[in-house]
Amino acid sequence: MTILEEDSGTKQLCFEFSNQWRVCNYDDDFEGFYRQNIQKCQGVGAVDFIATDGENLLWIEVKNFRGFAEETQPYLLSEEPEGVINCRDSCKSLKKEIKIIRRKPYLADWVAQKIRDTFFGFAVGLHQDDTYLKPYIDDFKRGMPINIVLFLHQDEELDEPEKFKDMAPKLKTRIEQQLRCLNVNVRVENSLTLPENAGWKLCPSINANS
Repeated sequence: MTILEEDSGTKQLCFEFSNQWRVCNYDDDFEGFYRQNIQKCQGVGAVDFIATDGENLLWIEVKNFRGFAEETQPYLLSEEPEGVINCRDSCKSLKKEIKIIRRKPYLADWVAQKIRDTFFGFAVGLHQDDTYLKPYIDDFKRGMPINIVLFLHQDEELDEPEKFKDMAPKLKTRIEQQLRCLNVNVRVENSLTLPENAGWKLCPSINANS
């Protein structure tokens, strides 16, 4: 069994992985490949966890919005905020000089970019024959299925399956649309929808904001 933590303080979440998974905290291990190499490339992100069970690769991106509903609501809006549209309209004469974008991107677009960046990281790891990533790259080279999971932790009423099922397919579809050439499987889960046989789960954490 492996226990990994994501984030810190009140936003910290703790995950338990069974022995079927070889797993690492890809973007947050100070001595790991991402921190020592990829993070030095300005603006290149990564998923939180990567894992392999010898038959499947698992890339997990965790977003903890619990207790921060108002602050994080813009990330869940697929349409651009009215203020951005109005600002862009008022600056049409400067469209060749400036680009106006929303400060908080739609969550699906944000995650899709992290996945593309992780593919870039794997390419660099392969080129450098990095020992930290080698177990995952070896399986990557063998053409194993890549399963992408966006794990959302929201306020309890939003995590209820009845409400979550309206949001999850929209996020899944948007991510898939941007990753068509990569042939990956995408799922959007939370602690209530994640299958019991997944081999990993959210577990109690002293610092988690539950």
